[in-house]
Amino acid sequence: MNCKQAHFKLDCFLDGELTGSEMLALQNHVSMCPDCSQELQSIRILKAELAGLNLNRPNPGADFEDRLIEWVNFQAEQRPVVRRRRLQAAFVTTLAIALVAVLGIRSSASQQHIAEQNSMRQFELAKDQAFISGEDPLSGSPFLMPASYNK
Repeated sequence: MNCKQAHFKLDCFLDGELTGSEMLALQNHVSMCPDCSQELQSIRILKAELAGLNLNRPNPGADFEDRLIEWVNFQAEQRPVVRRRRLQAAFVTTLAIALVAVLGIRSSASQQHIAEQNSMRQFELAKDQAFISGEDPLSGSPFLMPASYNK
């Protein structure tokens, strides 16, 4: 066993979590390696000091398990409501975007239609003005009016 392997197993050794062969290999290495022996001693001291501390651990109470189960069940019941609300919000948002897009397209089409109507009116006005001045509205050539028409 090398020092890297030994350092990795020192805590497990002190907690009694190693197999018999691992314990023997580690003890053999620690007995021959002063660095690992020192590290093992440091960990022993640290564990002893930690064990001697009077830590105030919170006491969850006798009904902790019941309260925990009740809370988990409550959360499970609330999850579909939250999911439904998120879906509703997503649907409303999508609907709003679609409505804006449709109105925008419709408005654009409406503006295009108005522009076409204005263009058509200008064309009709130009034709009427040409006709009044005695010109053919399509070719621009002067009309030859029959003499009987001028009465």
